[in-house]
Amino acid sequence: MTDRPATGIESLVLDAAPLLVQARIAGLADKYYIPASVVAELRDARARDYLHTLHTTGQIDLEVREPGAEALKMVMEFAKQTGDYAVLSKPDLHVLALTYALEVEAHGTWRIRQTVGGKTGQQLHEERRLEEKRVAQPQEGPKAGSDTHLTLPTTREV
Repeated sequence: MTDRPATGIESLVLDAAPLLVQARIAGLADKYYIPASVVAELRDARARDYLHTLHTTGQIDLEVREPGAEALKMVMEFAKQTGDYAVLSKPDLHVLALTYALEVEAHGTWRIRQTVGGKTGQQLHEERRLEEKRVAQPQEGPKAGSDTHLTLPTTREV
């Protein structure tokens, strides 16, 4: 790791698009990852040179990494649920799967939905916590001596 200050973004997974247009990506994250399939997809010499220069000059800390079979399986299953699977290329799936794998390594599945529209582990935990809190609190009824009559507003005829 270089002496760059922390950016707040730990990991950034690269696709070909920002490299093809030579977008300013240095300084956006602490560490950059790119699947080998994306590197292979970079046929443009300028894009390959740009990536190489960013890495060799220390502007980005880059690792070429594959996502792993389990992450790829999870992303493919989710993409099928959304209907996106048919339009995603192999490099697209690898970018998504590597992003998934890095999230699981850093935080577990706590912030990941397993189904479209489903809740994250964090949301499920919060629901359980609130339900337990609600059940643990005694139900309060009307207090002794309080007025338990419901007063309805009167209607006027115009």
